[in-house]
Amino acid sequence: MTDAERESLLSQWAKLPSNADQTQREIAERVIAIQSAISDSAALRDRDIRVSIQGSYRHFTNVRLYTDVDINVCLMDIFTTDYAFAQGYSDKKLGISDSAYTHPRFKNELETALVAAFGRQSIKRRNKEFRLSQSHRRIDVNIVPCIEHRRYRSNGSYYSGTTLHPDKGESFESWPDQHMQNSATKNTKTGKRFNQFVRIIKNLSNYMATEGFPQAKGITSFLNESLVYNTPNSLLSSGRLSAGLRETLVFLRQTLETDDEYLKWLEITEMNYLFHSSRPWTRESALDWIVSAWDWLEYD
Repeated sequence: MTDAERESLLSQWAKLPSNADQTQREIAERVIAIQSAISDSAALRDRDIRVSIQGSYRHFTNVRLYTDVDINVCLMDIFTTDYAFAQGYSDKKLGISDSAYTHPRFKNELETALVAAFGRQSIKRRNKEFRLSQSHRRIDVNIVPCIEHRRYRSNGSYYSGTTLHPDKGESFESWPDQHMQNSATKNTKTGKRFNQFVRIIKNLSNYMATEGFPQAKGITSFLNESLVYNTPNSLLSSGRLSAGLRETLVFLRQTLETDDEYLKWLEITEMNYLFHSSRPWTRESALDWIVSAWDWLEYD
């Protein structure tokens, strides 16, 4: 692959899909329709529920064909708590008690509201979310019911995230607002190169996985985004796309290969370390992916 060929390919991969504006309009219409379904529900209309786009469509890092559309439906009336970083605090000290209203009940009542609005044939209940499919719509969406999660600080204030309780399996926390804020800040500081490089890396991993490269299989969008997030701004901003990506891959490879600095890397939310035992990826799998990407792009 010549440098000119590489630059041309990366320039295509850096762009949002050509139908991005239409997709964003359709997603916004779905958000409004879900809000209307909640407003029409006697069980839900008086509750504090926030409906928002989640994931790559919110951050403008989506790529063609491979990205699910997630719409977050978060109940703020009840919440889970975490005091790991707030010694001396507890539910008891803060006057927090168990609620009679639960996440399972919320999910059931949300399902009833969605079925009333869209029809049973359009709503499929899954373990973590509802799938909304309508024949007259170009895209399907995942509707993700969750409740607020609060991680308390040492001064008694807290970070606000979400807790999702699947029908089966353990609950887990997410930090969509922190993700959005940090993504936007990084993109601004790099002259919009951050979003471009995230789309490039996503497109590359998707293509290589489809072509059967084992190193690319299981590489999530979140991992790719967090790897780019931990790359210094100066490297992302250097030269043309091909040169900037080369510097990015060199940095990631050298750090993962040679020292323990990678242990300090944070997820893009900055709420957890990137490499920890509960994640499906490891240093080794990330390194294998970066090396295979370098080889496929035929950098010197």
